[in-house]
Formats: sequence, C-alpha cells, structure tokens
Amino acid sequence: MAKLVVLYKMPKDPEAFNSYYAATHIPIARKIPGLRGYDVSRGVVATPAGPSEVHLLAASSRRAVSRCSSSKKPRCDRQT
Repeated sequence: MAKLVVLYKMPKDPEAFNSYYAATHIPIARKIPGLRGYDVSRGVVATPAGPSEVHLLAASSRRAVSRCSSSKKPRCDRQT
C-alpha cells in the first residue's frame, strides 16, 4: 500500500480554504485509481510542542503501483 500525507499551512482565509478544499480537492482525490482511503483533519492541528502553523492534514492510501521487470519491454503483472 502507498500512502500520501499533505500538510497545508494556515491560509489567510481559513473558511474560504475549507470551502474550496471540500468542493475541489476531495472530489479530485476520490477519482485516484486504487484509492482505498482518504482522511482530512478537522479542528486544530497541534504538536507536542504546542500550536503549529498547519491548518489541515490530508492523508490518502492506495494500492501500491505494479512491480515491473527491468527489461526493455516492461512486464507489469501484479499489484503489491
């Protein structure tokens, strides 16, 4: 399985960012081939050291890409 984590810094207008993200980014992410899961943080993103400059954390997981042979004509025959 492959995982992707994206951290978004605090935007100038958090409400506008949240609306745009929900209307644009999430629908695009749902179209990723092999997508198994997609999570978006809600509320404050904190660290053990205190407040952070992170506004939103998005994490997705998907099936790993196929393993291919290294010959001139790749043979991709299985998913991991």
